[in-house]
Amino acid sequence: MAVQISQPVVCLDPTVEPTPMPFQLLPAVTALEGKVVGLVDNSKTNSDRFLHHLADILREQYNIADVVYAKKPSASKPIAGDQLEQVVDRCDVVIAAVGD
Repeated sequence: MAVQISQPVVCLDPTVEPTPMPFQLLPAVTALEGKVVGLVDNSKTNSDRFLHHLADILREQYNIADVVYAKKPSASKPIAGDQLEQVVDRCDVVIAAVGD
């Protein structure tokens, strides 16, 4: 026997739209020579190996000034505040790696 509902069913959506944060894009970097490059490791398998190899290439072929390494605790977590400050304060350009 089928049951009939005499009152409407109300469906609620508990999600909230994210609050957009204003930001400004910086001018594009046109050359890497003399720049400090930040390399962010997302802690996935082989991302550290990839970034160290990339750093060697950047030093040899693009004459970068320095490399700042940062490592996230896991791929799903953000970079630690102190590491983020170091990357923001010291780096001209940042590359984030995904491994696997």
